[in-house]
Amino acid sequence: MTAYISTTLLVSLLTVVGALAHIFVKIGVTRVEHGTQSIVAYLNIYLLSGMLLFGLGFPIYGLLLKRLPLNLAQCFIALQFIAITFAAYFFLAEPIPWQRWIGIMMIGLGVALVGRTA
Repeated sequence: MTAYISTTLLVSLLTVVGALAHIFVKIGVTRVEHGTQSIVAYLNIYLLSGMLLFGLGFPIYGLLLKRLPLNLAQCFIALQFIAITFAAYFFLAEPIPWQRWIGIMMIGLGVALVGRTA
């Protein structure tokens, strides 16, 4: 496997894992009753899954940093903003105003521009 393909796969995997982690955490906290003070109430399967996915993202990010300079790797991590927005729209039915879609497109263009300089 070429270095380009493996780096692209790592960026893609980290993007998906990060977006899923955020979705699981959001679902998990919304299942806790408002005003709950007990930390145990926050230990539901969704929150635990989100934490597990965040933990899984750490070694993936480490592998990515072995292949790319930090400034470049962090720019590719911005793809998570795009993935999280789409996931929130499709899985959580969150409304996304048109201004935010324009911002998401600008992030995508920025990542594409940075990618061309790599």
